[in-house]
Amino acid sequence: MPSGLSKKETNWGVLQSALAWLEGDGDSPNPPVSADGLARERVPEAAAWNRDFAVARLHLIEGDSVAATRLLQDVAARDPESGRVSYYACWAELLSSGSKAQLENRLHEYEDWEGAWTL
Repeated sequence: MPSGLSKKETNWGVLQSALAWLEGDGDSPNPPVSADGLARERVPEAAAWNRDFAVARLHLIEGDSVAATRLLQDVAARDPESGRVSYYACWAELLSSGSKAQLENRLHEYEDWEGAWTL
């Protein structure tokens, strides 16, 4: 298993339930785990991007747009082609700082993304 983690050290169920809930597949109106709880989950390097993106989205849901912005900057840097990340990054940027210049920079990074109209 990558990153030296054994199956015992990786709780796939927590990550899977969080991802499913974020995609609208959960039965509860509340997330199955908090952003901080999910951030503490150890995952192999191959799953770290998905965990971090989910944690950032949970931070937004919990109202911590500053933490979401910081994490989304890292997530976006690890996958600069992900327009979906830009959607959340723009909202986090707008909610956390309101900096017009930072928001414009973020928007320009993804102006060719097919979903850019949502921003």
